[in-house]
Amino acid sequence: MPRPLVIAVGLLTGAALAATGIVLAPNSPPEPDIAATTTVPAVPQSWWVDPHETIVASSAVVPGELSLEDGEVVFRYDLVSIGPMMRGFVFEDDHLIGVAPETWTLLTTDGEYPGTTSTITSFEARFPVEDGFLLESVTGIRLDGYRLRIPYTYHLEMPPTEGAQVELGDDRTLALVTLLPQATSVVVQLRFSQPDDPFSTHSTDMTVTGVGAEWLRTTNLQISGSELFRIGPDVPDPLVLRVHSIYWIPYQAAIDIDLGGIDRG
Repeated sequence: MPRPLVIAVGLLTGAALAATGIVLAPNSPPEPDIAATTTVPAVPQSWWVDPHETIVASSAVVPGELSLEDGEVVFRYDLVSIGPMMRGFVFEDDHLIGVAPETWTLLTTDGEYPGTTSTITSFEARFPVEDGFLLESVTGIRLDGYRLRIPYTYHLEMPPTEGAQVELGDDRTLALVTLLPQATSVVVQLRFSQPDDPFSTHSTDMTVTGVGAEWLRTTNLQISGSELFRIGPDVPDPLVLRVHSIYWIPYQAAIDIDLGGIDRG
């Protein structure tokens, strides 16, 4: 027999629920779960620069024109950086995007033709072909190798003597051409050697600055060098300099170029 206290508590609970309009059905099955249906809209195709771009590392190759000129098929393209840019940072040379295509293969219905881009500042690939070649036979273009732009900075020391030379880190030489002490400043003119590799660092990519607050500014010279200005008549020995430059690191690839928007001239 149930205890009177339990019965009383049960009656009071039932009366309270009834007063609030809540009815408990004994042994009632749980309500079935109703799965929410969500319609996901179709995501349109997106691109950084152009619908027919091809991403190569931190840049996009945008096809331009395919033409036949003096026994060569010429593929002209644009190269646009898609990497994040620091605020206030701008490349002084628009050609130095960060990627330099180098070796290519022209795919045709009759076979494959190797081609190259001549320098890091060239936006065209050339493929020598035989007489009677027709552009209509081209079925694709593949990028086989490219260079990736890697910036670097390091310090070096050199004697404050005209004619002094030091070896740099990329098979080049830095020479002190002119050392001109003045009443309130010192002028130092430096010259860089030029590498033979057209895909290596070239002079416009390199600057040298003085280390320390005494160095006012650096001016790039048209003779492949820099001119430094230092406060005060004293010439430090050794000169402590900071080199800013880049390496063009080679990478192998097998990247098919999107030719959907190309102009076949």
